[in-house]
Amino acid sequence: MMTVTRPRAATTKKTKSSLVIVILVTASLCMVVWFLFSSITLARSVNNDNNDNQNISPQEQASSSKLLLTRSLGSRRQEKILDNSESARWETYKSVYNYQAPLLSNPPSTAAEEECGFGPTYAKFFEQGRDKRSRYMEDKAIYKAFFKERLTGTGTYVEMGAFDGQSESNSRFYDLCLGWKGLLIEANPLTYQKTVQNRPHAHRMSFAPSCKDVGGTVEFYKYPMTNAGQAGKAVTYEGKPTVSVPCGPLGRVLEDVFKGETIHFFSLDVEGVEPQVLATINFEKVKIDVLMVEVDNYFCKENCKLRDTVREIMTNAGYTRHDGVVRASDVFTRPGATFSLIRNYVSRPDPRIDRQKRYKETYDYRLPTNSFQSTPEECGKAPNYMKFFNLPSEEHSRSMEDKIIYHMLFKGRLNHNQPGTYVELGAFDGKSESNTRFFDVCLGWKGLLIEGHPDLFLQAVNNRPQAHRMKFAPSCKEDGTVQFYNYPMSNTGLEGKALEYKGKPTITVPCGPLGPVLEDLFAGERISFLSLDVEGSESMVLETIDFKKVMIDVLMVEVSNKHCVEGCKNRNDVRAIMKKAGYKRFGFGSLVQTSDVYVHPDSPYQPQDT
Repeated sequence: MMTVTRPRAATTKKTKSSLVIVILVTASLCMVVWFLFSSITLARSVNNDNNDNQNISPQEQASSSKLLLTRSLGSRRQEKILDNSESARWETYKSVYNYQAPLLSNPPSTAAEEECGFGPTYAKFFEQGRDKRSRYMEDKAIYKAFFKERLTGTGTYVEMGAFDGQSESNSRFYDLCLGWKGLLIEANPLTYQKTVQNRPHAHRMSFAPSCKDVGGTVEFYKYPMTNAGQAGKAVTYEGKPTVSVPCGPLGRVLEDVFKGETIHFFSLDVEGVEPQVLATINFEKVKIDVLMVEVDNYFCKENCKLRDTVREIMTNAGYTRHDGVVRASDVFTRPGATFSLIRNYVSRPDPRIDRQKRYKETYDYRLPTNSFQSTPEECGKAPNYMKFFNLPSEEHSRSMEDKIIYHMLFKGRLNHNQPGTYVELGAFDGKSESNTRFFDVCLGWKGLLIEGHPDLFLQAVNNRPQAHRMKFAPSCKEDGTVQFYNYPMSNTGLEGKALEYKGKPTITVPCGPLGPVLEDLFAGERISFLSLDVEGSESMVLETIDFKKVMIDVLMVEVSNKHCVEGCKNRNDVRAIMKKAGYKRFGFGSLVQTSDVYVHPDSPYQPQDT
């Protein structure tokens, strides 16, 4: 029997093909179902997200987007932030510290020569008063001790506590005369505007560099002073109005401004916060050749913890301290510094320093213990101040001299951002029949009171805390003593001059020349108004003044009284002296009833109609 197998094989093959087709169709259907399900789910998700986003603020959406972007950038974004850190700091300096870049790279040579004179001595500059340079000749002392014999190019400087960049400035010489690159920091925002104007060649910032972290603020006394005025540190101004000032570390600022350059001279004068400032500096990164820190002043006398702390900081940083280079300051030098103390340098202190010491010992010299903040109620409203001038003579001038002088010479011409100066000889108690109390109390002028009588002097000390005060007779050409009548009077009591007291008991009073005192205390500043009422010794006082060194705008001299009537030699002598000095006289009665008034021909305060 024959077996047939081929048809069976064909059937098996057909069955397998059908199975493959079924599987493919099933898979396709599954894919379609999955796609449809995914599409529906995605659509719902998108719809839900859109609905949720309606409840999210634009700021939150932006923040979320920024976060996602930051995450996506990863380490590349972090590297960019690090690259921009210095840029961010500079933005802080500009927006918060009011940073002002130098306008000119170097001072104009003609202007520098005119004020500075010629190197290497620069004698013309150092002859100026402290309204243009250092108060105690610190700039000259530092220059001679460290830089004069070694300069080969331009250097760098920093002055912390820059004030207006000019008055009592320790760095102006290095800027103007030597053309050094520098940084000035002045925290007081009112004074800082003057700093910007007066020092266009320097980098300038306004902040308190005593905080370890950026972003803080401290309180500063509003009243401008030639040093830092941080509240709680400048104790003389305690209780006075303050202003908030940005605060941050100094060290990073120095790194960013100088970028690895050595700072050749750094002057630090911030009355009480020196340790905090120095603590922000990394001395491994910031190289300072010569550092001068004021450590002897009203706020830091004997056994001063602040001074000890400063010295400890600098010793730990490896610096060497040099005594006797300048007055009232420590000077530190870095080991290996380009400019170290010149070998065999011998400090020659300013002779004015010795004289001021003598003033304290001999004339009982008292520094101001208070400062002008605002016009008191007793003065009334500017510019007439009628309330003050209506006070009795126990509070101001006997015959309205202060009112007449103010209205005829000063009213409408004063720069209240730069107060004037006054001197009163024969100050009595500083209050009764005073010709200068108005200028002190109402205008905030800087002044000097001289009263020879010991008892009256003590009253003047109490009544006029804003003034410099001395007890002596300023009528001797050499140091000595004179006899004063012991009877208090509102003028000098010099024996033999106040004739009505002849035969009365006398006391011994120190005597010396007025001229050097004015030179030392005002140091180149113009004296706006000097009142001289010393009953008979006026000419003797004036003879001690070198009018080429002491510039007085307005001088009032009493020359008509019981001791000086017609044919008075003293009056004639006074007029001869002032004529020789080039002053224009307005005789007694023309401006003031019993006094001659003298006005310097170059004075901005010429008589005007009331």
